[in-house]
Amino acid sequence: MNSVSVIIPLFNKFPYFEACIDALIQQSVQPREIIVVDDGSTDGSRALAHQQSEKFEQSAIAYQVIEQEHQGVSAALNAGLEVASSTYVTRVDADDLVAQRWIEIMLAQDIAHKPVNIRCLHQQIPSKATMTFVGRLTEKYQSKKDDSTESEIESGNVLYGHLFRTIDTNLMSACGMLYVREEILQTHTRFFEGLNHTEDLLFNATLFAHNTPSILVNRPLYFYRQVPNSLSKAPSSLFQNIKVLEENLGELDKQPKTAQVAKAHRSDLLHYLSWYYCIALLEEEKNRTKNPSYSERIEQGRDASNLDTVFLRSETEGVLPPLAKRLYGMLKNKQYAQLQLAARTINVARNVRRSFKLHTSK
Repeated sequence: MNSVSVIIPLFNKFPYFEACIDALIQQSVQPREIIVVDDGSTDGSRALAHQQSEKFEQSAIAYQVIEQEHQGVSAALNAGLEVASSTYVTRVDADDLVAQRWIEIMLAQDIAHKPVNIRCLHQQIPSKATMTFVGRLTEKYQSKKDDSTESEIESGNVLYGHLFRTIDTNLMSACGMLYVREEILQTHTRFFEGLNHTEDLLFNATLFAHNTPSILVNRPLYFYRQVPNSLSKAPSSLFQNIKVLEENLGELDKQPKTAQVAKAHRSDLLHYLSWYYCIALLEEEKNRTKNPSYSERIEQGRDASNLDTVFLRSETEGVLPPLAKRLYGMLKNKQYAQLQLAARTINVARNVRRSFKLHTSK
């Protein structure tokens, strides 16, 4: 059977990290190696990571901890990729959990024993959720037949378009996805450093642009928490981050091996970027400090990004999402009070819907 290397980027996740490690140890088919990359933690996470090595003294799992100064999640993931040695490599965040049969079910998708990138569905869980809670959730999706998927293999060209057209978090995220390590090496795909958000999207876009195939396991096997100090939720950096994302994706247009598929999906990319700028407007509203005001922060975001250019091009090509169109109309007319009220109302609705989903899944 093919082997799996798990990379865990770790930065100040002390309350959750041990549960993540235990979930991996409890796998029905265990990973070949677990690589923890501590990215300069200051809350005791690094010491805790080293303490976990005691659990592997009699285990077949190779466990190692890499230490580095704080450089960001992409640098931590790349450090893990450099030393991974299994057939498959995957990312598991230090505050998340995986189903007990996650690896077993994923590896069951091998077609004629030929490695292929394998994805699964994600599901949000409460911040204090345990493996017992996850076990109850996974029982709902147990197959009565076998663990093979009815989904067909999709080409990277098709997935590249889906990546931006559907705004599917199950497709954007690298968490829980088994990547064929040899394909990563051959395509020289790496996580773009300097990004604390959308780093997974850019990684997948680069890989899919090389037309690498993938298959989906149509059940939730990866469970993520929403925790207060998540780096990806820092609203002040979203506008600049999206601009960097756009510039990096633009590089795919210039590479001979990826230019054709990248250019074929420019309208999909515009749709995605305008949608993400819309999310940035909503996220910025959550930071309700009075200095600077919401309107000042939005203006600063516009100056630091390509927001207006993306929105105008998306509107011209008819790919501007309806919600983004309404918010941008207020932004163009400098109706900041109305924009903030609309953003606050939408955020409240999103929180209510998210809470309802979590409540009904218990």
